[in-house]
Amino acid sequence: MTRPTSKIANAPPRIGIPIERARMRAMAATYLDRILRGDAFEGDDYIAMVRLWNTIDLYALADADELYRRYADAFFPGTVERASQALDALPTKGMALYSSAHDVYIGGKPHANSQFLPMDA
Repeated sequence: MTRPTSKIANAPPRIGIPIERARMRAMAATYLDRILRGDAFEGDDYIAMVRLWNTIDLYALADADELYRRYADAFFPGTVERASQALDALPTKGMALYSSAHDVYIGGKPHANSQFLPMDA
């Protein structure tokens, strides 16, 4: 007898840095505007931007939300390159980049410090 497949087997893990959904949308809008203007970013900005991108990708938020689609399109690939350089991120298995100095992955499997956990207010 085999166990039935879990209904949430393919669901994204519930890990990450808790963030209110409204705050996450506001961050995406702000960073999208700054990317499009060509602003300079600091390391903390890149970390937040990476977490946004990873979260959007993990939860497939760009499929249903124009703001997140525009952010993902603006961030990858152009800004990813600058973020990986600023964070000293190096290639890892699975096509991800990892910054040991910041314990942040760009892409790859879910990682608690590399993504947000969207929450209702």
